[in-house]
Amino acid sequence: MVDLSDSKSFDLSFKDVDITNYFMFSYVMQDKKICIELLKFILPEYTIDHIEYYSIESDIKAATKSAETQKTIIATADRRFVRLDAYIDDGKSIINIEMQTGAAPELPKRMRMNQAHIDVHQLQHGQQYDQLKPCYIIFICKYDPFKKGQYK
Repeated sequence: MVDLSDSKSFDLSFKDVDITNYFMFSYVMQDKKICIELLKFILPEYTIDHIEYYSIESDIKAATKSAETQKTIIATADRRFVRLDAYIDDGKSIINIEMQTGAAPELPKRMRMNQAHIDVHQLQHGQQYDQLKPCYIIFICKYDPFKKGQYK
């Protein structure tokens, strides 16, 4: 139990908070300028000049005012759904950014599910598959998820 009368209980310095903190992650994802800088750092070979945030459940062309953080995509009531930490559309590509702070042996299949749900929600009935935008699924992990020494 936290003693609310003790102000030191909530003494958290900004230097103690990093991108793995839920509130910091959400803040970074919702600030377009900071989010673009993070994406440029993660994908240096990819040119990102702007990003737009979209609502998946509503008309995909109707932009919202804030980032899609903790976005749930439900296909049908009797099927597994996915919750995307951040969903970004820069007009050319779809970018899904996920935060993984603990070991997750099912990570490759989770990536696969995210990809499938994102793709299903890109096309309207009658659209051709070549209209699918490229999709990047980025997991920011605090560990080497595949144990191949390629952790950054």
